[in-house]
Amino acid sequence: MAGPAALVTATDAVLSAALLGTGWENALQLLADSVQADGGATLVYTEEGQSSAVICNPELAGRVGRYLAGECPRDPRAVRVRTSVAGGFRTDYDDFEAEEIERDPFYQEFLRPCALYWHATARLVEANEIDLGIKRSNKSGYFEPEAIAKLNRELPDLRAAVRIAQASQSQRTNGMIDVLEARGKPVLQFDFRGRVRHDGGEAGNGSLAPLTLRRRMLSSSDMRDQRAIDAAVQSVVSGARRAASVVLRCASAMGAVLQIIRVKGDACDVFGATAAVGVLIRGSAHTGLTADQVGQIGAALELTSRELQLAALLAQGKDLRESALKLGVAPSTAKSHLDRLFDKSGTRRQAELIALLVRLIS
Repeated sequence: MAGPAALVTATDAVLSAALLGTGWENALQLLADSVQADGGATLVYTEEGQSSAVICNPELAGRVGRYLAGECPRDPRAVRVRTSVAGGFRTDYDDFEAEEIERDPFYQEFLRPCALYWHATARLVEANEIDLGIKRSNKSGYFEPEAIAKLNRELPDLRAAVRIAQASQSQRTNGMIDVLEARGKPVLQFDFRGRVRHDGGEAGNGSLAPLTLRRRMLSSSDMRDQRAIDAAVQSVVSGARRAASVVLRCASAMGAVLQIIRVKGDACDVFGATAAVGVLIRGSAHTGLTADQVGQIGAALELTSRELQLAALLAQGKDLRESALKLGVAPSTAKSHLDRLFDKSGTRRQAELIALLVRLIS
């Protein structure tokens, strides 16, 4: 068995991950290694009685994915094992007789081949039902009392780490929201599934129009908008993109842009925190742009006169085809102007460019 110093080092790594908002996978690997666990360790956030978010060391990811996808027999531990912040780490023999384990399909058909046979599990935070699980293969044997005693000595610090992580994540989120709300923009908070976890009262006072909330999901009456919104939200909360923008096309949107921005920090899902914020940026297609607003765009991006004309039309909610007709140029020429706008603005997509233009004149 690894010495006490290894476990202390692992706990320090967990505390560091909590403070920095990154490095959780490596910290969990160190924690598993410190007690000679083969499979690794997991942090599990439970929602409505189901494991809904997991962070684990890379070695374990594939097997945990199979479990979450339901590719295994029924897990008796989901019903039998009851952890609590009032207690310490629990082993399999705390909740099952040896004979039960020997004949249970979940243990024998799934855990044994996956080398995740034995468990040491503890509740870290009650409110979000966050558990820490450390796993060993059948070959390595169950967690002996000496290993559990060592883990329990570190448990107060491990619990403190999760509270720190939750507080740090909340602080990051609140900082972003304060900046956006100070500019008078309606702000939404999304969880890791893309559901709206907080709307700041905007839905009730109509500030989100033309968008609405239905069963915690952002909704639009225009199916084109709905598909784009769903894709944008999922791409950001999943971590695939840092930010995404949607130009709303429905008649009442008047050139509005919905921008979704990822909240920095790993494991937002596990800590039950806000994964992304959304801001609704109003367009000005219904009034046109003033000369000062057009000048703001040109000065900020150092545009040529033709590029500025195209930018002004896009900012008013026109699409590229409509803008080309308005300018009296071929679509290919408008596309060349658009490519130069991307280059000068540092954007990659038309929706991102429009969101930037609207912000410049807001």
